[in-house]
Amino acid sequence: MTKLLVRVALTSAAVLLIAGCTSKEAGTASPAGTSSVPPAVTGTSSASSGGATTSSLDPCSLLVASEIASFGAFGEPNKREEFGARSCGYLMKTQHASDPQLGIDVNIRDSQGIDTVNDTGKGITPGKVNGREAKVVPTGTSGCIFAMAVGSASRVDISITSAVDSAKACDTATQVADIVEPKLPKG
Repeated sequence: MTKLLVRVALTSAAVLLIAGCTSKEAGTASPAGTSSVPPAVTGTSSASSGGATTSSLDPCSLLVASEIASFGAFGEPNKREEFGARSCGYLMKTQHASDPQLGIDVNIRDSQGIDTVNDTGKGITPGKVNGREAKVVPTGTSGCIFAMAVGSASRVDISITSAVDSAKACDTATQVADIVEPKLPKG
């Protein structure tokens, strides 16, 4: 129960940081300090994010436990709606309190486009996944958001919370985005 509460708190904090108020400022965001973030550019196909929408998507249909089994054993998905997103999350099963933890969430944002992704203090790395516009945002000391555009006014975020560090979390987010992106509407 304690692990679940910690997971919910970490995920909620990350979602609040990403979903919060935005301000638009000219220029290109770049990571602060020396934090290394894996490249967000993967794949080779060409996908347009034009007029596609997310309203008919079920977050739990975009990622199933068998697709993330290479990261470890996960419990049943936790489907919920909070902070402006329809979400489905998985929490890694652990044997001991000292075992590394990993949480993976798919968050569908029906009315928040890729341009509303917030910098949480560690910079935003723009890129593409299979030709789709994306942004990678390290969160806190051990989390990461990988946001993918779906149309001009919506997006799907992969949110990772881990007990390791932001760079590892962003690497995991990139791998999960490669699984989820082909299931997103094109257009």
